[in-house]
Amino acid sequence: MTRSQKLNAALEVLDFKLNKQFTSLIDLMKIKIENDKKLQDLISYQNNYVSSHKDKSNQNISSIQLHHKLMSRLEEAIGIQQNVVHDLEIKVNQKIQSLQKDRAQNRALGTLVERYRIQEMELKVRNEERELDSQILAKFENGTL
Repeated sequence: MTRSQKLNAALEVLDFKLNKQFTSLIDLMKIKIENDKKLQDLISYQNNYVSSHKDKSNQNISSIQLHHKLMSRLEEAIGIQQNVVHDLEIKVNQKIQSLQKDRAQNRALGTLVERYRIQEMELKVRNEERELDSQILAKFENGTL
């Protein structure tokens, strides 16, 4: 097995790994989008609730307490969801950087494989030319040419 064949086999394994990384990145991005949507839904619900409960003139103490408790819980949920989205964004960016680095390495290895393949072909052509030259020389020396 030649160097280019060995490296080509390694390149195929790395390409498979790269495809798995890409699939993993897509899955993580989908999760981030879903969580971002949840965050937007929470914020929208909070804004709608606040705008629909502006008139506090006919509210009693228990309804005002309930309102404040609900708003506190909504703010807490929004904060938690913002942290989740932020953490997912960091993970997505890390995966993108890792994927870009691995793609660059794969391209470099692919270039190396191609160079080795060219060198091996050139060596094979030179060896064939030498063999032909020696055969012609042998026939010339034997007088059969």
